[in-house]
Amino acid sequence: MPFMDFQPFHITVKALIVHKGKLILMKSDEDDRPFDLDPPGGRVNQGELVFDTLKRELEEEIGLDLDNTKHTISLFEVNQRDLKEYDWEDGKTTILEIYYLITILSGEELKVYAKEESEGLVFIDIDSDLDKYTYTAKGRKEIYKRAQKILNS
Repeated sequence: MPFMDFQPFHITVKALIVHKGKLILMKSDEDDRPFDLDPPGGRVNQGELVFDTLKRELEEEIGLDLDNTKHTISLFEVNQRDLKEYDWEDGKTTILEIYYLITILSGEELKVYAKEESEGLVFIDIDSDLDKYTYTAKGRKEIYKRAQKILNS
């Protein structure tokens, strides 16, 4: 079998967190997209399991200890991102985002706050018009809308 060129992957996990009818997102702190709303999450490190990455990123970015919070969780979507959305121009890297939908049980006290990579948290009613918010990553709005549709059904 001849040697094949393999495409490198950048894999991230993202959490769409809902508590008491509100979607919890982070306001971007990046200068080139100051009003973007991002879900907490981040890159899977070499040798790290995807779910361990999710738990680590939630603790690092919003102070959420998933192991000690009553919740439901489901794999929501896997999205392949456009390289231009990440300003990567190597033309070789495939960016995959793994989205989890996490619903914090309504009786659960939730103490989250912006810790890293954010100007603050935004709590958006799941019935809100998502078109009124800014999105540099155009596909992200559609992901939020699909989650909104499921949550409202």
